[in-house]
Amino acid sequence: MKHDLLLLTAPVPDGIPDCFPHLGPAFLKSHLENLGFSIRTINMTTMIRSHYPWFNPHRKAVSQLMAIEPLKKYLRGENVENVDKAAGILWNLLGENISAKVFGFSVLTQYSLPIALAMASWLKRRQCKQRVIFGGSVFLEPQFLCLHRLPWIDHLVVGPGIHILPILLVKADAPRLITMPDEPLPLNLIPRFDLLDLMTSRNSSARRKLILPYQLTKGCHFQCQYCTNVGIHPESMPVGKAISDLHYLQRTYRPDNIYLTDVNLNNDTRYLDDFCNRLIKNNLSLHFGGSLSVKGLDQHSIGLLATAGCRYAYIGIETGSPRIRKLFRITKIPSSPKLEMILRQLYAAGINNHLYFMHSFPGESDRDFALTLTLARRLSWYAANGTVYPFALKYGAPAFHRTVELGIIPRHLEQSADALSCLDPCDPKNPMMIMSHPYDEIDGLSWEEKLHESAFRQKRLAEIFHYISYPRRVINMLPIDPLYQLKKVIKPYFFMDIML
Repeated sequence: MKHDLLLLTAPVPDGIPDCFPHLGPAFLKSHLENLGFSIRTINMTTMIRSHYPWFNPHRKAVSQLMAIEPLKKYLRGENVENVDKAAGILWNLLGENISAKVFGFSVLTQYSLPIALAMASWLKRRQCKQRVIFGGSVFLEPQFLCLHRLPWIDHLVVGPGIHILPILLVKADAPRLITMPDEPLPLNLIPRFDLLDLMTSRNSSARRKLILPYQLTKGCHFQCQYCTNVGIHPESMPVGKAISDLHYLQRTYRPDNIYLTDVNLNNDTRYLDDFCNRLIKNNLSLHFGGSLSVKGLDQHSIGLLATAGCRYAYIGIETGSPRIRKLFRITKIPSSPKLEMILRQLYAAGINNHLYFMHSFPGESDRDFALTLTLARRLSWYAANGTVYPFALKYGAPAFHRTVELGIIPRHLEQSADALSCLDPCDPKNPMMIMSHPYDEIDGLSWEEKLHESAFRQKRLAEIFHYISYPRRVINMLPIDPLYQLKKVIKPYFFMDIML
């Protein structure tokens, strides 16, 4: 069958979590099918990871396409045999007879961008008249917009594609770069997922769990200066619509769990209480989780969350240094005793905590980092797991406009005539780690020295969760799934098994 649109979510390399089907393609599928178009969505990450990792040629092909210099030569039109072969292997995964009037690539992260570009170039070399459209959240970062100049990308859509894609499917003479405004949250359609995507997503999980996302909130009222969500007006889905949508998703797809997005579910604590009460009243028996801020939680709200079915919470702690919190306006964290008490209450209520910590802030001293290490050790006893990552200077974050106050000088990046220069990693030695605009500290470290410091601090901080939280959680899971750790050897990709 020839579809109007084949929408691919390009695969990400090993080590990058991809836990559930994505909302963007699901919204597009819902809208386009309502208009009578035929659309197929494919998450290639879960398709690859549903196979065993050994002797998996697709996994190896993904790794090969992350070598940036050979890839750039290929994208410029040179014949690079190993890149062409790797891209062909990924296309073969989709089957020989797959076809569509338009091929789309949904690129959600910087990690999948090189692979999406390689696959698009491979396709255009063999079918030069085939139309190719790129979109996805990665293009909200301005350094990637230059990619619309590539001759084998027909259109690059920035922002929601719901209203422009129906036009692009029937009209070829549209601008190459198209920017669309954001949509109010209550206008979101019920996401419609591809059943094959759901099957591969379940198969990629060590415990064969299916998690579906649902957007309950948007934006955040906190003003953390490193965050690109600052400035997005907080919104919440009307409770009645949310309950109706979730009931439909539960009845249609039978998920094991719902991941409620966006970045802060308790922007409005009264709204969250009302949502939980309605879940309880409607007896949905729904298990869910999402991102919460500690500030705004108390014993009553925690009990309500647990009764409604909340089983895990993603919580940004970020740093243990009061000085860094003040400098970067991280006001979402209460005092250390209250923070520890709330995490203990969440843990006692059966809600698994996944904690986020940051390090290598501009001007972060050894003492600042030592305070973060101390806090992480104390809180790790109430965590099922944790994620550690370095500070990143992002274009859309307030920190990018407060560089003098923060004591840093962003390095001037010359506008390059080469559209592919945006693929160059910030840290060639560790290309998967640093996703930041390069900067030098005014009275401190150069960017190169900062990268060296960051690698050391990443290791120190991550060890806390690797040696304390994770083993403890695995032991606690023995009555539920005694073979879990063995399954993780066979299916090493899934990220949220440990939380469910």
